[in-house]
Formats: sequence, C-alpha cells, structure tokens
Amino acid sequence: MIGPQGIQGLTGPQGIQGFTGPTGPSMLTTGSWTLNTGANNVSFTTELNSTYVMWIRGNIPNGIVIWNATLSISNNNVPAIGTHYGWYYTDGNLLQLTSIPNQILGTNGSIITTTVSTTTANVFNFGITNNSGSIQTVYYGYFKVNSL
Repeated sequence: MIGPQGIQGLTGPQGIQGFTGPTGPSMLTTGSWTLNTGANNVSFTTELNSTYVMWIRGNIPNGIVIWNATLSISNNNVPAIGTHYGWYYTDGNLLQLTSIPNQILGTNGSIITTTVSTTTANVFNFGITNNSGSIQTVYYGYFKVNSL
C-alpha cells in the first residue's frame, strides 16, 4: 500500500545562459546617393555569380522615382537575366528616372540567347534628373538571395 504524496519542494535557481554563436554575414546592402540639381548618373556594384532582389527609391513632394529588379548575374561579360521595372511621377516631375541598367535581359516564359556587349554586368547605372532646385537623396538597396 502506497501512502499520500508529499508536498513538492521549491524550484531551484535557473542555470546560466549559454554562449551566443557568431552572427552570419548580412545579405542586405543599402545606401543612398546625393543628387545635385540637374542630370545625375549614379550606380552601385554587386558581386558576380549571385541572385538579387534590388531597388531604388526617391520620394520628395512632387518627385518620386522607383525601380526594382529580380535577377541573376554570372560573369561580367554576359547579361544579367531577370526582370526590372522603373517608374517616376511625371505630374510633379521633380525627380525623373531617365535611364535604367541596360544589361538586364528577360522576357517572362522565354529562353534568352541575346548577348549584351558589357564587361560590367554587375554595375547598375541609373540616370536621374533632379528638378527640385535643391540637393535630394535617393536610396538604393539589394538583397543577395544566395550565399555562394
């Protein structure tokens, strides 16, 4: 025959926390360009042999520029394959997106065999005109999808 259970004892103190492991490399890169009034040519450079999600964004009263892309880059002398789109607010016209990278090729649902004459497939150039009358900032960034 077993008798009644006794009263539970007090909970002991919590143990010490273990070590925190190292932080891995960030796959996100961000930056900005300072645009003088008038025409500006700006760029950013990525690594080769990688896949990216990219963007630029400028937003001032009556001036918006936006560009985004999803693409893969292999070698410097072949095109980047993916999609990209640019837009700017024409009604306000204070920031104008005048050119976007020309080395990105892609048509949804197709195989591309076109060659692009480039030695800088990983350098993304933009033309942006600042009609605001003062210095403005446009932000850019890219997220590296793969880590190879």
